[in-house]
Amino acid sequence: MKEGRLYSRVTRRVIPLLFACYVAAYLDRVNVGFAKLQMLSDLRFSETVYGLGAGIFFIGYFLFESRATSSCTASGRACGSRG
Repeated sequence: MKEGRLYSRVTRRVIPLLFACYVAAYLDRVNVGFAKLQMLSDLRFSETVYGLGAGIFFIGYFLFESRATSSCTASGRACGSRG
């Protein structure tokens, strides 16, 4: 199988999955902000507890985002490029 055809085939199969994962991660980040409005009163969280939870969520997001970016650049291809 030619290398260009292989990249095309992998791209068609992997990119939709990665896009769906990105959308899910974005919705999670947005929902954390909206959830704060009722979560503080319903669960009787203090601002400190909410800040700790949001910070832990951000740290996890940052670690995985950094890892994805470094693996993309380590492969020698620009992220999101077609080729």
